[in-house]
Amino acid sequence: MIAAAALSALQAGDNAGAEAALKPQLALRPDDPQLLRLLATALVRQNRPEEAEPPLRRLVAVEPLPDSLSFLADVQYRLHHFAACEETLARLIAMDAATSEQIRQYAKVIGAKDDGLEARAFLRDAMERTGDVNLMAAYGDTFGSDPARAALEFEALLPRVAAKPDQTAYLLKHITLHRARANRIARGLHPDFAVSWEDMCVWADPEGITRLHQALVAEVTGGPKVRGGAYVDLACTALVQQNWGLAEALLTRVRGKIREPAADCAAFGPAFHEPIEVRSDAEILAGLAPVQHVFRLGPHAPATLFLASDYGYFKRFTLPFVKALEAAGVRADVQIHLLDGDTGQWASAAADLTFARCVHLGLSAEASGALTEGIEKARVYYHAVRFIRLFQEVQRTGRATWLVDADVNLLRSPLPLFKAFKDFDLAVRAIPTWLEPNWKFAAACVGVAPTPRGLEYVRRVAAYIAHWRANGSWTWGVDQMALYSCFARMCELGRPPAAWFLGPEAVCGPGDDTGVFQFMSGVQKYDTAARTGPL
Repeated sequence: MIAAAALSALQAGDNAGAEAALKPQLALRPDDPQLLRLLATALVRQNRPEEAEPPLRRLVAVEPLPDSLSFLADVQYRLHHFAACEETLARLIAMDAATSEQIRQYAKVIGAKDDGLEARAFLRDAMERTGDVNLMAAYGDTFGSDPARAALEFEALLPRVAAKPDQTAYLLKHITLHRARANRIARGLHPDFAVSWEDMCVWADPEGITRLHQALVAEVTGGPKVRGGAYVDLACTALVQQNWGLAEALLTRVRGKIREPAADCAAFGPAFHEPIEVRSDAEILAGLAPVQHVFRLGPHAPATLFLASDYGYFKRFTLPFVKALEAAGVRADVQIHLLDGDTGQWASAAADLTFARCVHLGLSAEASGALTEGIEKARVYYHAVRFIRLFQEVQRTGRATWLVDADVNLLRSPLPLFKAFKDFDLAVRAIPTWLEPNWKFAAACVGVAPTPRGLEYVRRVAAYIAHWRANGSWTWGVDQMALYSCFARMCELGRPPAAWFLGPEAVCGPGDDTGVFQFMSGVQKYDTAARTGPL
């Protein structure tokens, strides 16, 4: 009866009520699998995965079934308990019960420990055993700086899938991705940094993109049942040609019908953009909680750093970032925005920031309640709405403002970067070797000037995000799709913002210390040693 009542509470969204009902019963029956599973579910739904791990470990001890192990592995991966997660995933793999995503997670975890050799051997064996071509992307990633070899490895697999149009197209897609990288390297161009919009518009493997396009056309015209992803991939080949109308027509065919970011909320061309171009500020902000200023920034630097996150990320990343600036004596202006939480957390954050003397700080917050919808929906909200708040910040202050991911590693003072921005409307990193629109512009570091075109651009981005939020189909990556689509639209209209396409001297990744801001991978950003930079 208690389990049934707890299940009813969970179904009604009363996660705290379910937890309260279950804990006394578990004190009497600590090894009851159903009670353990329900308690872990209630805790995860309240964004308390660290408290869910012990009952899940107990559950796996008394009921070592695939479902139980999958639940535990998911929580361990979310908590970045990678050693424990590796062990749990290894058990699932040994039972032949791991999903493709779990196999990729396992490869990512073991690949972080060496140069990828162990992960490569594991994935090769998994592909041979399962025939799952969806593991190809992860396999290609293990080749790191040798994309030419990755392309050759994939070419060798083509004969095995010759009779399967969907798998042939999948392989050809990854072949051209790796060949584009290899060709740019051979030409002395960085594979991960475009130097201009024109550079973004020239695919570095024209023969490969033609092969892919032909294979996709054959797939979508070859039978009554066509995978939705084929239309998305075909739209990506249209984007390479800047054929915005064709890309939009292809995306429209699958929009809302398949679960893929580009099918959920990627849109291009005048048919999409013209209606959102006339939205008022009130329409862009509709349904959002008001911004409350806990204390205001007194600026003295050439630009403002804008860091937006929830309270947990503030404690783990934003606060150490500000302390690094202070310790280095960098006279920076930093506007911190908390995208969720309550007045108690906001007051605690304000108290945490009283140490600052050199760094000038502002603190604002909103009671979005995003976390009550679950952690995955909250993550989408936080990543997307921060760009609406960026628009408001630039509009309110009339200052150049740089939005940077809160989990950034600061390698050196950003002030020279800010001073060099004075002749631009926009600073952004663009990636010329991705086909999908949600990966072409990176949202981790974006500078916006309060110029007419800078304001127009960031307003368009905010309106794009607001459209998909109101539509109910926004998803992870909507911020990056907005950045790319809105830039393309302004180019289409003949008035692009003067853009500084950031290179590795400004932003860099793991293993590279050339930039001002270093962005770590999901596995590495929680590693304190890996996050230690020259500053």
